[in-house]
Amino acid sequence: MNWNSIFIKKNKLTHRVQENAGMAFDTEKEILYEMNGIASEIFNQIDGKKTVGEIVDYFLSKYIGDKESITKDIYIQLHDFLKFWMIQFKDDFFQ
Repeated sequence: MNWNSIFIKKNKLTHRVQENAGMAFDTEKEILYEMNGIASEIFNQIDGKKTVGEIVDYFLSKYIGDKESITKDIYIQLHDFLKFWMIQFKDDFFQ
């Protein structure tokens, strides 16, 4: 994963946001993933077009914090999404 990486959500995933939290349901595996508000907001930014850098810039413009900390938090969350097969690299999808 790098600054120019682009991700897409898995096809069998539906996402809902409620009161500063979110849930994603994998309809294929029948697994419910619960997310806090920030994780849900990061997940919402994944659209198959935005790079990791653009997602970081979005959060830097919206929240107070230093670039290093915000970048680290986003990388950790994206890694978790990858680990649970909620997202994949866009390039992997088209190969």
